[in-house]
Amino acid sequence: MTNNTVIDYTAIANAAAEAENQTEMKEGGKGFERPVPEAGGAIVRLLEYIELGKQKATQAGYKDQEKVKFRFELHTPKHLIEIDTEEGKKKIPSIIDITLPKGGSTSKYGRLFTALNYNGKYNHFSQMVGSGAWRAEVTHNIVGEGTDKKTYANLDKNKAWTFSAPLMEDPVAGTSVAISVPELSGSPKMFLFENKGISDEVYIALWNELFIEGEHEAKGDKPAKSKNWIQDMITNSLTFSTSRLASLLKQNPTGADIDSIVEEAEKAEEKAAEVPEVAEEAATPAAEAIDPLLALL
Repeated sequence: MTNNTVIDYTAIANAAAEAENQTEMKEGGKGFERPVPEAGGAIVRLLEYIELGKQKATQAGYKDQEKVKFRFELHTPKHLIEIDTEEGKKKIPSIIDITLPKGGSTSKYGRLFTALNYNGKYNHFSQMVGSGAWRAEVTHNIVGEGTDKKTYANLDKNKAWTFSAPLMEDPVAGTSVAISVPELSGSPKMFLFENKGISDEVYIALWNELFIEGEHEAKGDKPAKSKNWIQDMITNSLTFSTSRLASLLKQNPTGADIDSIVEEAEKAEEKAAEVPEVAEEAATPAAEAIDPLLALL
């Protein structure tokens, strides 16, 4: 899938923030195996903010809710992973994914926005992608026993988020020194479901960026499964069929580059416009040819 649209994430985030100011919330409610990030202090950046649409509740008694996926990169030396690339070995940050219901200011989602927006400079999560930097504490949650035992890494503790400003404090001198946080290692991604602040062209470009090529091989009684789970989750959302995205994809069902579609449409219009001009010109005697300047009047 090709996509020639250059994505200006800062401009998109600012437009999204104008359309939905998240400081004014109402109250209410993988290509390779990655090791579980080590518990303890970390310095982090926000790599992805992806709105998934309204998802059906998976447990009885729970409401269907709009969901959002966050992906954080951990840049602390102990959280770097060594991988093999075509250029040789390379160290990349560990990641922590968090999926939350999209709620109001007192919800876990709203409290995350408050924690990340400690300096009050952001109006929307998307503005933090790549630009925000924080200290945080990685905590572990152990589920199951024996061979079913699994350890999950989180960025909250005792139901409170652990984010703070990227500063080192000297309690003796009473001063703080800023921590230098590396730039993003991965490619930033954001998707804003039904946000009116972005154009159709950019909306499709953001959608195309979510595409993951390939399939997971079948194992035992489990059939092969597409790796493109993020787009699948969005298109399976309860509100997708009546969404702006669904309408745009009907116009562009292959997910092709929207620039090419616009260009082809413009060429078709130009070609159609040429037909009456040719017929009209053929019907005009050469001796009575119209002055081209007068024809413009």
